[in-house]
Amino acid sequence: DYNFCLRITKVEDIEKGFQLANTFKDGPTLLEFIIPTELNVLPMVPAGKSLSDMLLKDKK
Repeated sequence: DYNFCLRITKVEDIEKGFQLANTFKDGPTLLEFIIPTELNVLPMVPAGKSLSDMLLKDKK
């Protein structure tokens, strides 16, 4: 269980999210970053694949 959870949906909220998580001292924290699906953020695990199939660099 996480005692502090925060969903980040905008770039301008990232710093504030980290600051809030760093000040919370009563247990673990979870920051969830929502990004557009068309962005290829690496490393990435393709849908339906295992961690051993992780993509570490762009194929381009």
